Amino acid sequence: NNWHMKAFGKSSCDYAFHMAISQWTPEVRKEMADMVAQGIPSFKIYMTYGNRVSDEEIYDILTAAKELEALVCVHCENHGIIQARIKELLSDGSNAPASHPLAHPDQTEADAIHRLLTIAELVDVPVTDSSELSFSLTKKASSLSVFASTSTNRAYPPDIRNTDFTSSKR
Repeated sequence: NNWHMKAFGKSSCDYAFHMAISQWTPEVRKEMADMVAQGIPSFKIYMTYGNRVSDEEIYDILTAAKELEALVCVHCENHGIIQARIKELLSDGSNAPASHPLAHPDQTEADAIHRLLTIAELVDVPVTDSSELSFSLTKKASSLSVFASTSTNRAYPPDIRNTDFTSSKR
C-alpha cells in the first residue's frame, strides 16, 4: 500500500508494479502468492549483481510463477565473466564510465539469455528479458513466449573508448 499511496492522486498515467526477488526462500514463495492476490503478477530477478539468484532458484521461481500465472522479468548477464572483466579493467587502470560496457560485453548477456531460455523451456513458461539479444536467441526456442526490451547500458557509442566523459564527473 505504501507505493500505491505515493502515487495516489499524483500519477497522470497508468502504472504497474513488479516485485524484485533478491533471495529465494519458502517465505518469498508465499509472498509471491500474496502479491498476485493484491494485483501484482509481475516479478523481477537478476542473474548478476549482489541480488542475483542461481539457476536452480530461477527454475523454482519460474515454476512458482507458472502456478500463479505470473510473469517473471529477468536481467540476464553472466556474473562471473563480468567480475573477471572488471578485475582486468581495474588492473589496467580502466575505471572510467567507458569501462562499463567493456566489462559487460554482449556475450555475457547472450550466455545468460541462453541459460534463461533453457530453464524457461523446461518449465514451459513465458519470460521477459531486458534485451534486444533475446529476439535473435529465441528463434531456436520458438515454442516460448519471450518479451524483450533494451536497457540504457546497451545504448553507447560504437567506439566508447574515445568518448569524453568530462560532463559525467559533475
